[in-house]
Amino acid sequence: MKKTFVSYALTTILAIGGITLSSVTAPIWPSAPLNAVYAADGLGMDTGSTEDDTIYDTDSLDDSYYEDYNTVEEGNDAYFDYTGELDIYTGLPVGVEEASQAGIVKVNDDCTYDLTNHYFVYQIGADDKFCASVVDGMVTTAPVNFAAAGEFNMAIYKDGVKLNGIPQTVSEPGSYTAITWDDNSEKQVMTFQIVKSTTGKLAQYVIPSGFSVQSVEIDGVEADKGFGMVDMTREGYYDIRYACNATGIVYNLVVSVDHIPPQITIDGVDKNNKAKGPVTIQGLQNGDSVVVYLDDKKTSLKSGNKLTESGTYKVLAYDQAGNVTQKDFEISLYLNIKSVFLFIAFVVLIAGIIVALYITRKRLRVR
Repeated sequence: MKKTFVSYALTTILAIGGITLSSVTAPIWPSAPLNAVYAADGLGMDTGSTEDDTIYDTDSLDDSYYEDYNTVEEGNDAYFDYTGELDIYTGLPVGVEEASQAGIVKVNDDCTYDLTNHYFVYQIGADDKFCASVVDGMVTTAPVNFAAAGEFNMAIYKDGVKLNGIPQTVSEPGSYTAITWDDNSEKQVMTFQIVKSTTGKLAQYVIPSGFSVQSVEIDGVEADKGFGMVDMTREGYYDIRYACNATGIVYNLVVSVDHIPPQITIDGVDKNNKAKGPVTIQGLQNGDSVVVYLDDKKTSLKSGNKLTESGTYKVLAYDQAGNVTQKDFEISLYLNIKSVFLFIAFVVLIAGIIVALYITRKRLRVR
């Protein structure tokens, strides 16, 4: 197994719901957090790699690496959507002042929040930590960052497929799962989902443990906040705001929900999904993409969205929201212009061979 020293620096200024993070130099934090409400972009990730069975090692760090740490400025504005109990002396959520002095806040039974580096921290072992810019169960549209301290085994899966090593950042849409293991057992650390800003992948949003919904708007109109779950079966423009109960920091997920798949038709196919000649794919819109398989092999789509070769077809049409429509059909063997020319050429060839054999045989008889 390979030991990887995780050391990155960041210098960034972010406005995080009233909290300002500036000029931070952090040896084990790959980049600035992308979770809190600093834009209407939601939360999110991209792929990089090390080794499949990565062991993180930060034991060689010395105190000099931490000399440039800046503290987070915490003002009351950071908690303007907080609805829990407030400290009567500071005006902040109860426990935040004490926790911020230590730099760590407990979010739920599984993780804490690092107020200095703005990461959700999962304790793997006594001295081992896995950190992410999103919490377990979050849905986001922005890249997601990872960091770690200590030595442990870790793997990241995207849509059930293991990534090659542990990326610093992930951004491609999909469902992600972080797994750790030792010689005796395997444990799921966290899951999260990255979606496009226009998506058909969400029918509901179950708010992560330790968070509370502040408001839900659909097409600019306030909607029911639900009880820990936001229904997203209705199409429209969603702005979901929710806060961490421990820190008061407000997060939002802003997406356009589209559940309608592409409305395509295959012109030239009968009711039995068979065609005796070329077919045309109709109904594609701007932004739609098409994948075509002929006899289970991927093939290209001709100009004019026409398919001419005989065989069994599977056509998959995707829209920008990720919705898909599938059409299966068969084009029977038929005579097109090319086939006619080939047939005539074949007949002429056979006729020529017969004539040649006849003449040769006749000459042999004459002799």
